[in-house]
Amino acid sequence: METKPYPYCLIGVEIKPIFGDLQKGAPLYVNIGLDSPFRAHFENKSQQMFYDALQNKIHPSYGAGWSVGGYLEDRSVALAPYPQMADEKRYYHLGVDINFPTYTPIYAPLNAVIVRSEYEEGEGNYGGLAVLKCHENGSTFYLLFGHLERASLPTKGAKVAAGEQIAKIGDFHENGAWYPHLHLQVLTEKAYNEGWVNKGYCTLSDIPTISQYAPDPTPLLFVRGSHSQ
Repeated sequence: METKPYPYCLIGVEIKPIFGDLQKGAPLYVNIGLDSPFRAHFENKSQQMFYDALQNKIHPSYGAGWSVGGYLEDRSVALAPYPQMADEKRYYHLGVDINFPTYTPIYAPLNAVIVRSEYEEGEGNYGGLAVLKCHENGSTFYLLFGHLERASLPTKGAKVAAGEQIAKIGDFHENGAWYPHLHLQVLTEKAYNEGWVNKGYCTLSDIPTISQYAPDPTPLLFVRGSHSQ
């Protein structure tokens, strides 16, 4: 079989929606980077205030049931309070943020094995974290799910089928004190083996080669199959 690298290994593969039947219609893009039209909702605001604005103002104003934050956004404004990113100038977002309310169930988009399931302490970190190992069309890659409810974390070593529930979105007290959302990130084998699991952001100098480590997860939102909209 010809080995196809991510994301080409997904061609012809049924991708299940990560939020099941709730993942309907096109999401609203809520950029929280430097050029964001939503900047007034998060700059100098608490995570709780941004979450309230997202659920009670932004989504209703646009008629959106859900929203996403983008890959490689420059989040230097939003990340200024967090020394683990600010000290190294790691401001460029390596995942996509999928915005649903607290405790919304999360499902595996592909068949996978849970290779990490743990809790990362500290404000600005992941809180509940799970990593799924996937193999499609000869290519192995990993899916990182961050900011999960601690009690819902899956069992390390378990095999999960596409469409099977694996966790829930965590609340402020257990998700690194972020507003409730899912951080979804793809990791190559190179990245996984070199310890990139705990890096949700990169530096400007990392960007030219970032596809070797954390390629764009957005193709995983383009679902196919019985739940597609």
